[in-house]
Amino acid sequence: FPVTIKVGTGTVTGVIQGLGDGVGTVNFTENNTFGGNVGVGDNSLSVVNISSDKTVNAGSNNIDANSINLASGSTLSLTTGDVTGSVSLTNATLTTTSGDIVGDVSLNDSSTLNFGSGALNGNVLGSADGVGVVNLTADNTISAGNNLGSVGNALSAVNILDGVDIIANESIVAVYRDWE
Repeated sequence: FPVTIKVGTGTVTGVIQGLGDGVGTVNFTENNTFGGNVGVGDNSLSVVNISSDKTVNAGSNNIDANSINLASGSTLSLTTGDVTGSVSLTNATLTTTSGDIVGDVSLNDSSTLNFGSGALNGNVLGSADGVGVVNLTADNTISAGNNLGSVGNALSAVNILDGVDIIANESIVAVYRDWE
């Protein structure tokens, strides 16, 4: 049977995991800091939700769920932690310094992905054509098969910070591209 955990303020200490792969839901309804992983490999979660206007700091901890949803005004930040699953941002911000993103990311109109030196194993697309911003903040190689935007789901903008080198082995499709 499905289980839902509502997590308020404070720190998640230890691991929250599904009884099996893709089982259970965790709702972060207040600002929170992780002290352990949320979803783990064969014990990933079904859904992780971050409520509107809340900030969740995962730091070096991982998030592993079939679906990870960031509501309007919310922020999810990771340093070396990885995000595994399909990520949907609704007017929200996802920042990862050096952790990997394994799965597709959908950005809507006012959503931003700040992506550092981790590996991207999925596509980052606008939820519609010309929406969502990607800021590439550290030297990185985007491997073949991992798109930043696509025809019909172009991003609003892709920005590469000054001094950052990006090797793109796949298409970057955006209305505005700033990397000169």
